[in-house]
Amino acid sequence: MVFKCCIFKCRSNYAGEESTTVFSFPKDEDLKRRWVKFVNRKDWQPTSSSFICSKHFEPKYYKKGATDKRCRLIKKFKPVPSIFDPENTSSS
Repeated sequence: MVFKCCIFKCRSNYAGEESTTVFSFPKDEDLKRRWVKFVNRKDWQPTSSSFICSKHFEPKYYKKGATDKRCRLIKKFKPVPSIFDPENTSSS
């Protein structure tokens, strides 16, 4: 199963597009609320199948693994997505 980003017009992990690490929504309610606000969809709530890809986070919020293909969020920084560029989300 391929996990896709829920941000409007982001094509990460779609067939023929770049494969990118995705992050599930946090359990912390305040942080989760901030992520949902960033998604900016009317009356939308995340499910267990909702993810945001690493392209929407500043690099200071995640740590890359040894192969640079996977990364993880640094939770102590309380990462919030902040990068939205529909023209550039599939090519960064």
